[in-house]
Amino acid sequence: MGRKLKKNKPYNNKKSSPKPQKAKTPNQRRFEELNRQTNGITSKERTRSEEEIRMSIWGESSTAKKRKPISNVTPVSEEQLKKKKRKSIDIDTSLPENVYEKKSKRAQKKQKEKAYRQNSKKHKKRRKKNYILYYLLLLIIITVAGITLSVTVFFNISSIEVNGTQMYSDEQIIDYADISEGDNLFRLNLKKAENNILDNCIYLDGVDIKRRLPDVLSIECIEANPQTAIYYKNKYYIVSSGGRIILECDNLEAYPDIFLIYDFDLAGLKTGDFITQNSDYKTFEEVWKTVETVGMADNITVSYINSGVDVKLCYQNRIIISLGNVLELDYKLSSAKKIIDESIGAQESGILDVSNMGSGSDKLSNRATFRAQMINPHPTEEDLTDTTSNTDTGDNTDVSDTATTDGTATDETSPDTANE
Repeated sequence: MGRKLKKNKPYNNKKSSPKPQKAKTPNQRRFEELNRQTNGITSKERTRSEEEIRMSIWGESSTAKKRKPISNVTPVSEEQLKKKKRKSIDIDTSLPENVYEKKSKRAQKKQKEKAYRQNSKKHKKRRKKNYILYYLLLLIIITVAGITLSVTVFFNISSIEVNGTQMYSDEQIIDYADISEGDNLFRLNLKKAENNILDNCIYLDGVDIKRRLPDVLSIECIEANPQTAIYYKNKYYIVSSGGRIILECDNLEAYPDIFLIYDFDLAGLKTGDFITQNSDYKTFEEVWKTVETVGMADNITVSYINSGVDVKLCYQNRIIISLGNVLELDYKLSSAKKIIDESIGAQESGILDVSNMGSGSDKLSNRATFRAQMINPHPTEEDLTDTTSNTDTGDNTDVSDTATTDGTATDETSPDTANE
């Protein structure tokens, strides 16, 4: 007959509830104390010491059958027990030295490993910080060296190119800029050089100097083209398209077709100055932009600004258009263009007053008048000034119906239609 195999118990995932611990007897406490004192002793020596303690307590060996102590047996006294304990401890603790040496070596090895791990983390952080400092120092050194070399050894000018002007030679422009070959490109003050050229070259509206690495300097010039003539204190001042006074003259024989502006304040300005910040010039730019939008720029030859309060334009040197102030210029000029095209003959001349017209005006006030009279083909300042007091005489013809009905612009003569 073979051995009977034990049946496997079913696996239970549930953890067993902990059993309540019993109170320890005095003997159990003694054994625990003994175990703590004899920690590290060999198993053979430990069994021997336990055997002696059992003999002292129970009066029998561990190999014998365990019996309950007999009540009539005299118990061992405490002094005897202490003596036995001391003897057993003295005997058991006499261990060979190599056991303690092995234990101390293991502990020292663990401590070294732990210290090495902690130190390695600290060293890594220090190395990272040191690397960042090294890279920063290297970058600073390279940058300083590059800047020093670029302003001393490299990028020196070998050629200077001048474009965009026929009024001045290349040598003149270069001399005015105070630049010469061999100068360093990055040590030049380009803004100062541009201003030097403009101060010495009146017939230039602008200068643009650029570096072309590694060794070329390019100077682009914008020539001043005469666009308008301003009459001021019995003098004619020729103004370029860039808003610069380029010439002062007594008459316009050299510029017969130039656009003329009257009543323009040029106090404190001289030849070579820019008038782009002048208030009258800004008003003129606003009026002229509207004239170009409406499509009358080719037919307007003279203007009378009067600080933007009483603006007048001369159309084909035969009709003076009185616009009044600069409000609703689009509407006024569109209406004036419609009236000239549909109501005024191609050979008629006179004064057309549209100063009272506006998109928001009522029927009675929104009216335009035309007075036929001879107009000077080249009107003077006095001719334009005299028109103000004579526009509302009895000889005026009401031409508002051509441009408006019921106080508003019709579909045929609205500013939007006129622009198209």
